[in-house]
Amino acid sequence: MNISALIKKLLNKGMTQAEIARNVGCSQPTVSDIAKEKISDPSFSIGLGLIKLAKENGIEVPGIEFMEKEARERSDMEEK
Repeated sequence: MNISALIKKLLNKGMTQAEIARNVGCSQPTVSDIAKEKISDPSFSIGLGLIKLAKENGIEVPGIEFMEKEARERSDMEEK
């Protein structure tokens, strides 16, 4: 599943682009551009935020374990 598909699934759950942006920490135009695949490789924090939001809304995200592990490792590095 690509990142634009996550946004489309969140929209289908009734969220607006503005709500998604607020939850992820980016602008609504950025969410729109990702959904339209104008941005195909968003920042790690946006990608992780979208995945977390999807999970919170009951959307299954295959292969998420890798991203969660990467996020923990980055967090550990920032604490040092």
